[in-house]
Amino acid sequence: MAKKRIPASSGPKPSNNAYTVLLAIALLAQVIGITFLTMDYLNMKDPSKAPALPKMTAEGP
Repeated sequence: MAKKRIPASSGPKPSNNAYTVLLAIALLAQVIGITFLTMDYLNMKDPSKAPALPKMTAEGP
């Protein structure tokens, strides 16, 4: 009789490890950062003009 073929995917499935968790945390941090960046951009009255910064002067000795 001929041998039955065993599919390559029939082996044990890899488990999640610390690197998978770190990838998930990094993805979550990037999504949160993009969300805050978008909220800040939409909060500006005129997005083409950034808010004016106060002038800083250094006093000599």
